[in-house]
Amino acid sequence: MLFIHGAGAGAYAEDRLLAGSLQHALGTSCRVACPQMPDEENVSYPAWKAQIDARLDSLNGPVALVGHSVGGSLLLKYLCERPARQLAVAADIKQQWRAQEVTSDQPGRV
Repeated sequence: MLFIHGAGAGAYAEDRLLAGSLQHALGTSCRVACPQMPDEENVSYPAWKAQIDARLDSLNGPVALVGHSVGGSLLLKYLCERPARQLAVAADIKQQWRAQEVTSDQPGRV
């Protein structure tokens, strides 16, 4: 499982607690990775997308994507641009993307 934290000062430290709680609840049946994303106070979609790509490339097998707040919103945008191979779970999404920022080259997908 790849857990993407929210944005803002201290977001990674706070959301690591959420990821740790999730890991505890899941036990040894699943590994929860919670990498620190670049510049959590000034989110750049391209920078976070590159980090997500790199982390997914390093993981084997099916991966569940979990995002909190801006992390969840960013994952939804990310998945709109990628073939569906992951599961996205998002909570408390506050970010709004303009229609021209969310595009897909696949018919029938946003």
